This record gives sequence, structure tokens and C-alpha cells, in this order.
Amino acid sequence: MTPNDWLQFIGTGVAGIFGLFCLFDGTRRLAAYGRNASGRQMIGAGLAIVLMLAGYAYWKHRDRAEVARAYQPVETGGELPDNWRKKVSPATREASSLELARGLYVHSGVVREYFDINGKRVRFAPSQADVKQRELFLGKAARLEEESRASFLDFVLWLVWGAAALVFGPLFAREPVAAPADAEAEAGAEAERREPTLAAAPHAAAAPAQARSKVGEDTVPLAVPPAAKPAAQPKPPSPAKSSVGEDTVPLPKPPDPQKR
Repeated sequence: MTPNDWLQFIGTGVAGIFGLFCLFDGTRRLAAYGRNASGRQMIGAGLAIVLMLAGYAYWKHRDRAEVARAYQPVETGGELPDNWRKKVSPATREASSLELARGLYVHSGVVREYFDINGKRVRFAPSQADVKQRELFLGKAARLEEESRASFLDFVLWLVWGAAALVFGPLFAREPVAAPADAEAEAGAEAERREPTLAAAPHAAAAPAQARSKVGEDTVPLAVPPAAKPAAQPKPPSPAKSSVGEDTVPLPKPPDPQKR
């Protein structure tokens, strides 16, 4: 394969994969989410690409088939008549008949007679160059037929793959969509945040009041320490009660003369 053939093969493969993916994902979106613009656009792009590739393969098949028909053996008729180009010079007659016999052998494999310079009929004997030319002719004809069949097979395969993508897209849309990894991680973090809140619930009921943080929903309220009780003040000494009455005030005692 030539570099141009490789480039054409790679470009066709990439375009075909993209077109089939558009058909598959477009039908999957329509089946999963209902009618939406993105799904219709992807289906339209996929159909355009797949049909274009299928049409190119069919055109290539027809072109190769028409060229291959030119290499098919044709009916050559019988031997040359005796009066064939009898008015021309003997050398020209020999060269013309020899070239005709050589062409018949190369294109159809038939060995015929030609006229020599004396006007006698001679059976054509192919040389090594004629045999090689005949082999090249047959090889080119076989290659053209093979390319024609391969192009027709590509045409059928593009249509089959496009139909398969349209069918398998809705089938994959029926399967349950797995939860993404970030959603699972967020659910685990939410469960971890709820555990300390539930554990602190009994303590919150016993405490008089707890301050709630307003910074965010993921903060855990801390218990407020109980207020310190004031220290007990010493009681002043109670005055001596009077035996006379509660409204009398005791008088100071006079000094004892004996102690002096």
C-alpha cells in the first residue's frame, strides 16, 4: 500500500468510527431522556457520515468493475483472411499482423497466425517479454476484480454497522445508570457528618443550651460549658437576742471594779 492508501484507510476508519458513535449515542440519548436537540443532531451527523462512506464504497465498486471489464477476454474471431492488407508493403503487413497476434495473446491468451515478409502464415510464438506482459495483464485484472468485490463488501458493511448502531443505542439506554464516584463519596461524607450529631444529641438534651454555629451546614455544634456558680459569701454574725424583747437593744456592761 502506498502512503496515500494508508492515509485514506486511516481517515476512512476514523470518520466511520465517529459516525457510528454518533448514531449509537444519539439513539441512546433519545431513548433515555426523550426527545432532545443533542440526540437529534448526533443522529443526523452520524447518518450523513455513514451514508457518505457507504456511497463512496459503492461508487468505487462500480468504477473498478467497469475497468475490470476491459481486461476480460473478448471474442477475436478466426484467423486473418488471405487478402488482409494485401495492398500494403510486405514489411508493413508483417509488422501489423505480428502486432495484432501479440496483442491477442496478451489480452486473451489466444495464439494466432500472422503473415511474414514473404506473405506466408506463421504461428505466433510468444517471447519471454510477451509472457511477462501477459502475467502483468492477468494480475492487474485480478486486482481490479478483487478491489471491486472489496468495495462492494465495504458498502454492505457500512449499512449493516449503521443499522446495528441504531438498534443497540436504545438497548443500552434501558440499563440502570450507575451512581458516579463523586456522588458515592458525598453520600459517605454526609453519613460521617451525621454520626457525631446523633452521638451528641443526649448531651444536648441535658445541657441548658448549646450555641449553634452559623459557619456552614457541615459544622457540629459544641456544648456550652455550664456557668460557674458564685462563691458562697460568709454570713455576718447574728446579734445576741434580747430576752426582754425583740425590739430592745442590749446596753454595754459597766467595768468590773474588782478587776482593777
